[in-house]
Amino acid sequence: MDKSDPIAARVCALEDERMRATIAGDLATLDRLMHDELVYAHSNGIVDSKSEYLAKLRNGSLRYQAMNLLKRNARRFGDTVITNGRLRVEVDADGKHNAFELLYTCVYSTAAESRLLSWHATRAPA
Repeated sequence: MDKSDPIAARVCALEDERMRATIAGDLATLDRLMHDELVYAHSNGIVDSKSEYLAKLRNGSLRYQAMNLLKRNARRFGDTVITNGRLRVEVDADGKHNAFELLYTCVYSTAAESRLLSWHATRAPA
């Protein structure tokens, strides 16, 4: 990340806030940080809209226990910031506990308020 870019740095701070809110189940904060047109592609290939993703968190079918950022890069292109990195996740999905590392890419719009537009993750090789 270009540490001199205050917009990219702000997006990284929002990404950290989003991860904390995800673990805490803070749906109001997640709603604020996610764009209404969010596309959320899980590492298992399931793709959710914002409302579908938040519903899974609300009903408990998806519950994150930990999200530990291992590496992150951030780049700004005009009104867009792209982050990518490696993340260790512990999550209960449909009653089954999972722990694994992900490689992820996020796209944020910074045109008005910075909001997550897209999340895409895949399991990292062992």
